[in-house]
Amino acid sequence: SLTPGGSQGDPTTTAVTLDLRTDVGLLNFVYLNEQVESAFYNAAVASAAFRTLSAEEQEIIADIRAVENVHREALAAR
Repeated sequence: SLTPGGSQGDPTTTAVTLDLRTDVGLLNFVYLNEQVESAFYNAAVASAAFRTLSAEEQEIIADIRAVENVHREALAAR
């Protein structure tokens, strides 16, 4: 299971322990990965650099963001 805990007293940092020997542990790992991917693409689309890309590049990245958000939500619903 996910076990949050602060790192060196920094409230913005969270440590996570995952038991990859179980199905639940593996699903938690996959969910964590999807959260990171979703956050990355959401930040990319919101960045000023995104607006400097071609329309085709913007469309591709926006499509990937949408897919990652669907993955994240599907795993959150389990």
